[in-house]
Amino acid sequence: MLTSISTFLGIAGLIFSVVLLAWQTRSVAEQTRISNSIAAAAVTGESANRLRAILELFVQYPELRAYFYENKPYPRRGSQRRRVLSIAETFADCLETGLFAYQVVPSSAYKENWIDYCQYVLKSSPSLRDLVRSNPQWWPAVYALLPDLTSALSSKANRKR
Repeated sequence: MLTSISTFLGIAGLIFSVVLLAWQTRSVAEQTRISNSIAAAAVTGESANRLRAILELFVQYPELRAYFYENKPYPRRGSQRRRVLSIAETFADCLETGLFAYQVVPSSAYKENWIDYCQYVLKSSPSLRDLVRSNPQWWPAVYALLPDLTSALSSKANRKR
């Protein structure tokens, strides 16, 4: 009789432990989901803030917008060239930071939109393209999105054959 009671209590304790573990696991999963959502929102917010700072420069200097959105070649010399290249560096940093953040927090719903935006800006900005192309180690994720990189790599591979 005593062994039956102790066996019953042991089984009851085991069942209680399993139920408690299931409840804790569910709570941890919910907390992880919430944390991932917060991280995704933070990534999106930080990317938007960095981009907003660049767009504010275009409000201050509207003539510079064409160098980044209208395929206008950048000036070859002078203070305007330095200004455009400085903004291009800032832009590349902004794009790279966003791409890195979305890689770390892939659950964000805006990851694909950010990649599309990066590709759009790279296609419409000779200054940004040339800067990233000349310094691929500084912005590796942006460099990987360069519009003609794939065709250049495949033609290089075909020439080696």
